Amino acid sequence: MRFKNLASALMGVTLLCAGVAHAITALPTNTVALTTTTPTVAVGDSIAFDLSLDLSTATYSGWVDISYDNSLLSFTGTSNLSSFWDTVNVSDSGSVVTIYFESMTSETATDTVLTLGFDTLDAGLGSLGIDNHGASVSFLDANSHGISGISYVGADYTITTVPVPAAVWLFGSGLLGLVGVARRRTA
Repeated sequence: MRFKNLASALMGVTLLCAGVAHAITALPTNTVALTTTTPTVAVGDSIAFDLSLDLSTATYSGWVDISYDNSLLSFTGTSNLSSFWDTVNVSDSGSVVTIYFESMTSETATDTVLTLGFDTLDAGLGSLGIDNHGASVSFLDANSHGISGISYVGADYTITTVPVPAAVWLFGSGLLGLVGVARRRTA
């Protein structure tokens, strides 16, 4: 009995630490990244990805291409535009979303630029790639000089065919617990 309580306590502390570590993770300097809070969704659901920047050099403008698998996802648009950027243009070719953004004032950019929305079409594993398509420059400072040394970090996602709601898992574990208690009383 004492071993079970110790094991349960250790599991709880481990999960708590993992949640805290995830919550305080920040982007490394000179990084352009995509993140999502729901990496696993069901077919027919929507999924959103935040495009975030952490550029140590004062940034005037920039652009990125985000590639996606159009057999799994359909681009629906953007939301949550950052007030830092005066101009944001978004275009979609059916498998690549190009985002151009510009600020009238050149400042250090540490911001979520916008949120990209997609509808899920089919089950599978996928990844949103983010890059500058081999261009030598995709971000400019106030003097129109290229900002170098930028890392691009994409995001992975999973689309399942049949979602299993959390309530079903909770109900099932509770039911198993009751069966265990009933067996213990009859023994």
